[in-house]
Amino acid sequence: MTKEYIRSTHAIVHKGMARADGRLTLSDAALCFEPLNKQFGLGPYRIPLGDIAKVETYSLPPFIPEGIKVTLSDGSYRRFVMTDSKGWVVMLRETLAAQG
Repeated sequence: MTKEYIRSTHAIVHKGMARADGRLTLSDAALCFEPLNKQFGLGPYRIPLGDIAKVETYSLPPFIPEGIKVTLSDGSYRRFVMTDSKGWVVMLRETLAAQG
């Protein structure tokens, strides 16, 4: 039975100087970001777990105090800012490991 989601939180996606607020959701199949304002062109994103090569925390104090960087197998990446970034990294790594 597939879960609807494993974890979900409010997050901000960053691409260069552009940013968009939205909801980051981890399911047993993908990491998804749904922006609140779809007119900015920053999402929605659906990243299949099999496309994720690396997950790590990142910060750029004082502007980005807590976030994660998700690197894809093609070398591109997405950066998200949210609370409990360390918890998200642990959860993503565990979910990726369970996928085999």
